[in-house]
Amino acid sequence: MPLLSFKQNFNQIFQRDVAGLHMNINCLATVTLAPNWHKDSARQPYVRMYYIQSGYAEIHYRGKQIDLLPGNIYLIPSELDYGYSCPEECFKLFCHFTLIRHDYQDVFAKVDECIILEDRMDTVNEVIRLFDKGDPESVVRLKMILQHSAFEGILKSGIDFSQFAEHSPLVEAAIEYIIENCRITVSAAEIAERLCVAPKTLQKQFKTEVGTPLGQYIQEMVLRRTEIDIRNTDISIKYIGEKYGFSDQFYFCRLFKKHYYMPPSIYRKRRYIV
Repeated sequence: MPLLSFKQNFNQIFQRDVAGLHMNINCLATVTLAPNWHKDSARQPYVRMYYIQSGYAEIHYRGKQIDLLPGNIYLIPSELDYGYSCPEECFKLFCHFTLIRHDYQDVFAKVDECIILEDRMDTVNEVIRLFDKGDPESVVRLKMILQHSAFEGILKSGIDFSQFAEHSPLVEAAIEYIIENCRITVSAAEIAERLCVAPKTLQKQFKTEVGTPLGQYIQEMVLRRTEIDIRNTDISIKYIGEKYGFSDQFYFCRLFKKHYYMPPSIYRKRRYIV
């Protein structure tokens, strides 16, 4: 009988920080950029990953300029406010994605620098070849490469996974309740009653462990779920709002705009911007 060697700490880390990660690819395409590819300020709730094959373009943020050069892979993290321009033509494959934990936290949300994977022309050529081929086997291989690039970006960014530390049973139960009953009307009192604890006790412990007030966490979770539905489906925005407990569509649109910088109807139309 083979002897199995278990490392409990390894398994805990794997299940908590790696196995629960879900890469949701929102948009994938090739494009030839021209000088009209220009914007002073862009900010989106997903990572933009660029595989540059030829030409030249640039992005800039906080006084820095990053040259987009052939053979490199660039990951622009979610929530980074940056500008872009293309002095000449530039050919690239771009991928918009989110990397979400089981509790819907965005792994890249706290990264504030562009991540550069240099000297990867073989990889760049391969992803473009697989994308152009487009058969089922090529699609599977392409997704594997995209995932590898994303995880390599995580390692290079130096993300501190301790920020996603395992929670106490009380806080974990609260998060699970929010996930299963994701609507804007969920309150601390409702969750506390279900978990048989005083609301103030729950709110204090939640803020201590998660770093975000419980009410704010609920709101962010709900908006993240509405954003996923708006981006990935053609369901009416009115229905999506109602699905997550918004009885007032004006309030839903105003809250969505505050979080994602534009109303949901415009956000849906602009989901394929390169």
